[in-house]
Amino acid sequence: MFDGDPRDMEEAPSVPMNLEAELGLLGALLFAPEALRTVADRVTADDFAEPFHGRLYALIASGEPCDPSVLHGRLTSDPAYSSFGGQPALYDLIEKAPNPKLAPELALQVADAAVRRRLIVLGQEAIQRARSPDGTGYDAVAQTRAALEEAERGSAP
Repeated sequence: MFDGDPRDMEEAPSVPMNLEAELGLLGALLFAPEALRTVADRVTADDFAEPFHGRLYALIASGEPCDPSVLHGRLTSDPAYSSFGGQPALYDLIEKAPNPKLAPELALQVADAAVRRRLIVLGQEAIQRARSPDGTGYDAVAQTRAALEEAERGSAP
């Protein structure tokens, strides 16, 4: 089975991701942390295609203060933080933040791309199961159905 990052698959350029929506959502939440209430049930940290974005979202969603100065202290040990642009990039997110009223729509876009990535992985795994001499075709269908139902339960909205 494929256990890696879906972005590492052969078809990586076509892997669904919406980095603009991710950055817009993060900016909106940094600008107006109360907007988190409108998105918490729509998106999770695992839904972000860019792992650092997911970690930043997790910090914002933790309920702890999330102004750039506080986040800077929490993120300095993260190797991706300097590649992201450090504290100036956090301020840039706030400066370029979309209207916080757009946060729910941005969250849905992030979650939708995540569901699509999960489906790609499930499809790859289904193909591997179908080609495997282990078990029957019926076993492969049952395993794929169970994985699909789990992905559906785990997806936001």
